[in-house]
Amino acid sequence: MSENYIAEYQLDRSTPIPKDEDFVFYVETEQMPQYLALYINNNASWVGFRSIELSNRDYLIGRTKLNADEFLTIVYHKTENSELSISINTYLNEAFEPILWAVLVTFILSIFMIVYMTLKFIRPLRELKDWTSQLNKSNKITNVPNFTFEELNGLANTLAESLNENLRLIEKDTFFIRAASHELRTPIAVSSVNIELMNMYSEIQHVSPKLTVPLLRIENAVKDMQQLSETLLWLDHDGGSSIESTQFDLRSTIHSIVADSRYLLKNKNVDVVINCENSNICCNFPSFKIVLGNIVRNAMQYTISGRIEIDLDERMALIKNVDRNETFVNAVNPDSTDNSDYGYGLGLILVEKICNKGHWKYSTSNIVGGREVKILFK
Repeated sequence: MSENYIAEYQLDRSTPIPKDEDFVFYVETEQMPQYLALYINNNASWVGFRSIELSNRDYLIGRTKLNADEFLTIVYHKTENSELSISINTYLNEAFEPILWAVLVTFILSIFMIVYMTLKFIRPLRELKDWTSQLNKSNKITNVPNFTFEELNGLANTLAESLNENLRLIEKDTFFIRAASHELRTPIAVSSVNIELMNMYSEIQHVSPKLTVPLLRIENAVKDMQQLSETLLWLDHDGGSSIESTQFDLRSTIHSIVADSRYLLKNKNVDVVINCENSNICCNFPSFKIVLGNIVRNAMQYTISGRIEIDLDERMALIKNVDRNETFVNAVNPDSTDNSDYGYGLGLILVEKICNKGHWKYSTSNIVGGREVKILFK
């Protein structure tokens, strides 16, 4: 309408101003409402489109030149019910409806693809988890399933190779422990019998004390080998089967253990204090004797001048050794190799393994001048 008016106005300046239901056309500001005339007069030379608010009403204003001094001003009062607003809304709805549908369809397809890819990847992972949960240290893995993805197959093969290698090492160690322990029993028994005969002979024949000392050392070494052999056999016995529990007297047992190891305190200034209730405990007797025997032996072996305290009841065992000689403060460290005549580190490793097998809580800690070992039976 404005273009037609401008073309006719160029030919005839008396051309009447267009009239429309939604738009109002002005050539002179005097014809405009006062608030609109004031806005136009503030910048009378601008052209183009502006959306403004005047007197709490929204307007869309367009201006274009008629000639050098005159302008055509088009004013549209924006309302939701106007024909132009309805037309614009209809146009926008028609224009954006396909886009909205395309976006919606794309979103649904994306969700579907994400779910599909997730399930496709999770299924092999679940199969890998189920397969690994069925593995055990007793059976060699001969067949690795196909888990679809090359990375998962590589992981499964690596796991199978590692488990098979561990199984081979375990079988090798188990065979060695079993064979060595059984084979040692005969020479240990023969040595023990002959030592007893030699002791009897030395008493009858009044053998020189110079021979008695080496004989005592041999006897102590045989005792050490016998205890180690019994420990290894017990650990290998029945693998992970249930452990039989019996009831026995605490006081007599701990006194017997201390008496068997007192030879380690010969020529040492060490006091042994036993605090034990006159009560019974129900657990596996061989494991109890082996564990307490190893700990008491280690405390005696590595205490040169000091005190060993043994507190024992049916719930807990607490063995503490304190050496007055500072050079032996760290001698009880399992990682230390000093003064280890019969393998102190191995003794503690065996103790820990037996406690794990019997579900006992084992802990050890450094204290001033020595070490403290605690075992909770319940």
